[in-house]
Amino acid sequence: MVFIFANAIGAVTLLMGMLMFVACGVTECKTKDFIKEAEPPYLLLAGCLPALTFIPIFSTGSVNLIY
Repeated sequence: MVFIFANAIGAVTLLMGMLMFVACGVTECKTKDFIKEAEPPYLLLAGCLPALTFIPIFSTGSVNLIY
């Protein structure tokens, strides 16, 4: 889960934001507008990543519930 969250954040960041540039190219929106609209989910992902990394119950809790 940590890997998935880290990749989701990396796909939208400016330096390696291939997902952002592809989405802006397909929808023909400005990058500035995309960043403004994508900021709240991005901040949520960035806030959840440390919790998943450093608090084990968040990353392994769902597995423990199932098995």
